[in-house]
Amino acid sequence: MVICPRMISFSVIKPLHLIRGDARTHLRFLEIPFLKSFSNISESGIQPSQAIDYLINKCGLSPENAVSVAKKIHLRFHNTEKPDSVLKFFESIGFSRTHITKLISLKPLFLFSSVDKTLKPKLKPLQDLGLSCSELAGVISSNPGILTRSLRTQILPCLAVITSYVGTGENVLRTLKRSGWLLSANPAERMLPNIDFLRNQNVPDSRIAYMMANQPGNLVTKPDQMKEIVETLKELGFKPESRLFTVGIHIMLSMSKSTWEAKIKLLKDLGWSEEQIFAAFRKYPVYMSCSEKKMRLGMDFYANALNWDALIVSKHPKLLMFSFKERIIPRFEVWKMLLSKGLVLKEPGTLVTAWSITEEDFLEKYVKKYKDEIPDLVKVYKLRNWDDKLM
Repeated sequence: MVICPRMISFSVIKPLHLIRGDARTHLRFLEIPFLKSFSNISESGIQPSQAIDYLINKCGLSPENAVSVAKKIHLRFHNTEKPDSVLKFFESIGFSRTHITKLISLKPLFLFSSVDKTLKPKLKPLQDLGLSCSELAGVISSNPGILTRSLRTQILPCLAVITSYVGTGENVLRTLKRSGWLLSANPAERMLPNIDFLRNQNVPDSRIAYMMANQPGNLVTKPDQMKEIVETLKELGFKPESRLFTVGIHIMLSMSKSTWEAKIKLLKDLGWSEEQIFAAFRKYPVYMSCSEKKMRLGMDFYANALNWDALIVSKHPKLLMFSFKERIIPRFEVWKMLLSKGLVLKEPGTLVTAWSITEEDFLEKYVKKYKDEIPDLVKVYKLRNWDDKLM
């Protein structure tokens, strides 16, 4: 289908209506504000209605999205030969209609890419890694920026770095499916400087590989920020060789400096000393990812229900991470019933254990084991209606 040039001028256009017939969707343009930008497009060589019609019928875009996308491509859309070839190529390598719609919505200029000179060469390294058709389509449609990057200076070097740490096969596939955007990042700008710095700090390659596979965003943070956080962790007593060092990096990178400082201030207000805060952080860094609201709720509960002070809680910082409605309160109610019958000891350690074990183990050791002695135990535990206890 060749689209002939024609001057179109829309002064005012009303809502877009669809008329379906003859297996095609046609458009009738009435007055609508978001089409005013198509006024005076005599040099485009295309009627806006035909570009939008193509995007809806061939690419699966919604009418309103098609109107928006058409503004970006109408100057290049002289005929459908190249767009048809691009769509045919994506379909031939397993892209579904949904994948194509998502891809063209995000990067409509792909319709004018060269299949042989651009698309095939950039996709081949990913195909060579063993990605299935659906996996490849998922990675590219979610991260279309990959196809805008240089094969020689970006895609291939980035793949080389990734595979050097996570290997090939399932590991690299899992990494790309989870974080395909990595191929859109220039490895020389942040990733490689950060990796070199971490290695110089004696962080093991195995931990860098873990970060690459599970927390790749940490490796593309600004190198100056990475250096500042590493120095902070070392000052707090973390050892770069330990597993918890990279966990600490992840936690500190997950929040702003102001948020970090606000949480420290809150814990101090709740009775924690600075030594207790950082000792707990060295033991279980993840607890600092707790919201301030949850920290306050936790300390209020432990102080009021158990008369525990900051010293006890700081020795078991994971207690601040558990769900109060789903774990802390229901298990506490069971523990109180067992304590009233002398079946458990009134020591922090026994209750911490009860809160820490898996659901299956808790049911076996604390509920089913004593259901004959305390018939209501199962009923109490299954109640799970503890909102009033959280007030």
